[in-house]
Amino acid sequence: MDKHDEFESFLKNVDEISGLVKDLNSSDVEIRQKAMEEADCYIAALDKSSRTQVNKTTINIRPPLQPSSSPQSECPASFMKMIENDAEDRRLRRVAKEKKALALKGKGNEAYAQEDYETAVKYYSDGMAELRDMLQLYTNRAQAYIKLGKYKEAIGDCERALKCNERCTKAYLHMGKAHLELREYNESRHCFEKIVEIEPGRETMMKEYLTRVDLEEKRETQEMNAKQEFDKGEGKGTAVPQLLEKLSRPGQIPLFYCGGLQILLETVIDCTGQTLFRLNNGFTIISSNDTVRSCLLQKTKDINSQQLCVSVLKLWRNICHGNGENQKMLLRCPVARQAVVHLVASEQVAVRKECLALLSVCHMGDVWPLKV
Repeated sequence: MDKHDEFESFLKNVDEISGLVKDLNSSDVEIRQKAMEEADCYIAALDKSSRTQVNKTTINIRPPLQPSSSPQSECPASFMKMIENDAEDRRLRRVAKEKKALALKGKGNEAYAQEDYETAVKYYSDGMAELRDMLQLYTNRAQAYIKLGKYKEAIGDCERALKCNERCTKAYLHMGKAHLELREYNESRHCFEKIVEIEPGRETMMKEYLTRVDLEEKRETQEMNAKQEFDKGEGKGTAVPQLLEKLSRPGQIPLFYCGGLQILLETVIDCTGQTLFRLNNGFTIISSNDTVRSCLLQKTKDINSQQLCVSVLKLWRNICHGNGENQKMLLRCPVARQAVVHLVASEQVAVRKECLALLSVCHMGDVWPLKV
């Protein structure tokens, strides 16, 4: 009976070992791994039984079962196949994400074209959720942020775009514009200069942007100096506002305004005076005066009215000379635009002469073309 039991146990062990060997030769990595773990447990159990039944000095001369060496040529091939399948899965997922991101970018572009910048930002953001490294989503959202006045957010998107492509000129362009709006002139300059470094052929275009940076920086300096003059309460700081206040009084005769304009003309002879005139709404004050407006629009043609018309044109010419910001301000003044159209063909020589002189000053600043 003992021998029969031992024989049955032997057959059982043979079956178990055969099954382990089969699993160890499997092409399935998980099955092989599980078989190796079971083999280790099986050998550990046999070793424990041997040491218990014989003695503590028994040496287990049977090494742990190892996977058969017969499928060595199959295992690397299976592993490489698994890698290829994984790569293909990743590629297909990437293609699907790109398709979704491109569709969202298209919707964002449509919203931007309709000037719905908030919606455009949303679509671009949704596109980024699908694909984080699509450069156009960052540059397009930066452009929409600029339209919304969110300049720091625009700069952040441009920086992310440059991480995708360090030579992206569109990112530098939008970042330069955003820095300019924040009055960060050196940073803005660097962005436009970087575009020329990457694409020398765009030097002419970037020269215009760099000129704008210089003009904006100059304007800020002028306004700062004018404000300091005003805060001191001396000289032009008080004279210009006081004169403009007098010129805003309605119902005075033309000679009253002529005298005030002449004194004002002698006060705004430099950049600080020109800036104070602009900061104190000089263009609006003069053009909104009923008497002055009637003269400019040639509704009255007496000698005093003609003289007043000449005085206003002369003041505007001096206020705008070499001052681009004042030239743009004058261009935005409806009365000034309407008056120039009529006065350039005035019968009065003095009026026509001053009108042409004003146009010449503004044309040299590329603000008001002479074709008017």
